[in-house]
Amino acid sequence: MKKDYVILNLEKEYPGFTGAEKWMIITDLCEAEFSSLYPDQYPFWRQAVIMSLEMGKAIFLYHNNERKQEWRDCGLIPLEDICDITSDQVPATNQLSDPDLITALNTITDDQYRRITKYYLKGYSKQEIADDEQCSIQAVSQSIKRGLKRLKKIMPEKHLIKEEA
Repeated sequence: MKKDYVILNLEKEYPGFTGAEKWMIITDLCEAEFSSLYPDQYPFWRQAVIMSLEMGKAIFLYHNNERKQEWRDCGLIPLEDICDITSDQVPATNQLSDPDLITALNTITDDQYRRITKYYLKGYSKQEIADDEQCSIQAVSQSIKRGLKRLKKIMPEKHLIKEEA
């Protein structure tokens, strides 16, 4: 069954967030529909920012583009290698042209590679990756952080990337 909503932990998705709300619920359901269809999730409603699916998609698209731009700006993936990537693809190392990047990517685990590319290139949130892989958001976060740390150690200075908090 496909869910009619997504619940995001604002502190995890937006480090440094200082608002009173703890959650973001992205749904087109009204409060009454949400409470009757998802009684276990309803307690989150009172502490949440409620957003329509259309607005949620726009935010995900924006974050996806920001992540891609961050990788381009750092030289991690040359523009010619990333511009043809669709949301259904994760680039394989043999599709990349930068030898430094290929060497670095070969030093991280498959989990780190998959999660980094899902997060930065495909625009998945950490929660979506955790749900998809049936693991905790902390496992996803740590995997991405360790993978980026390893990439940063291996890559030349021109390729430095910004680590998240």
